[in-house]
Amino acid sequence: MNLYSLSPELGYDGFMAPNTIIAGEVELGQRTVVFYNSVLRGDLQSIVVGDDTIINDNCMISTCGSLVNGQPSSVSIGSNCYIGSHTVIYSAKIDNNCYIGPNSIILEGAIIEEGSIIGPNSVVPPGRVIPAHQLWGGNPVQY
Repeated sequence: MNLYSLSPELGYDGFMAPNTIIAGEVELGQRTVVFYNSVLRGDLQSIVVGDDTIINDNCMISTCGSLVNGQPSSVSIGSNCYIGSHTVIYSAKIDNNCYIGPNSIILEGAIIEEGSIIGPNSVVPPGRVIPAHQLWGGNPVQY
């Protein structure tokens, strides 16, 4: 759905469940899947999702207006990522080939580098950088 003058761009050959809400400045890559009851709200900043990424049921992805450290407050999710159900992503960056476990929360300014895994029920605090190819889990996440 359009939001103000912002409209989503949906990639070729993807799947969006009928009750998913994709609103505002959202760009989805090729063959990206967004399952039931998920919300991608690009009202304050943009949300960009790469190719072949799966966003499971009941996920909430949104942005804040700005970050205190001056970093972009948009959401960027790379290609070949798996976002588990009931996950919240708020103004964070997730690189390619990452796995985010179900019921996780990724807070503003967090960066999940390429190939990393966030375990289920984890909370990544604001501004935390998860190095490439590592497994982190817990509340707050630990290596």
